[in-house]
Amino acid sequence: MKKMFYLIEECTAGLEKLIEDSLQKPKAGVRSMMASAQCIVLFGAAFETTATTLTFLLYELAKNPDKQKRAIEEVNQYFKNHDRIEYECVFETPYLDACVCDTLRIYPVLGVVTRELVEDYTLPSGVPLTKGLRVHIPVHHLHHNPQYFPEPDVFRPERFLGAEKERIEPFSYMPFGEGPRTCIGLRFAKMQSIAGLLALMRKCQVELVEETPTKIQFEPRVSTTQPVEEIYLKFTPK
Repeated sequence: MKKMFYLIEECTAGLEKLIEDSLQKPKAGVRSMMASAQCIVLFGAAFETTATTLTFLLYELAKNPDKQKRAIEEVNQYFKNHDRIEYECVFETPYLDACVCDTLRIYPVLGVVTRELVEDYTLPSGVPLTKGLRVHIPVHHLHHNPQYFPEPDVFRPERFLGAEKERIEPFSYMPFGEGPRTCIGLRFAKMQSIAGLLALMRKCQVELVEETPTKIQFEPRVSTTQPVEEIYLKFTPK
């Protein structure tokens, strides 16, 4: 909770500074058009990607009734303490958060992340990289490497809980990138996904149907991870 308030205060202070600069330096400050554009990018980029992630997550929960049961138990506990969904849900539902994390491991939004070198660099192996070179990081391969994640194709949220989470190799899991250029929508996307789960699983449970694919094939012609065929699921009242 303290961390959340710290982040809110930090963001508020940053926004106030931008507004102050805009008033004092109209030409150099952040104009309303620029601020609006950034908001549109945040909401636009998060809409389709989060919806797809939530679809993959519900698919995995339908395939794994034991995981779904534990998720529903946490949802029920959340609504015993709250009468509505609040931002704090991100911090009060660790198992739902772990479900989102393992879904993003199996189905990362971007299978490959690209970065451009701003200066010359030599890898620990001795391979030289020159400024301006673009490096493609195989996120999907990292997430499915059994060296880092045993049984990589198995949905197991427990990987992201307790001591097991602490043992995850740095930079082996990066659904939102890493470092100072980490995706700005990280917290927003997680909050959306967890809020979506809370809203759905408060009243429903999800099941497979005859039309549900047994194995998901990915669309090769798009940059984000998208299924080739529709994912059919059945929602039944709890």
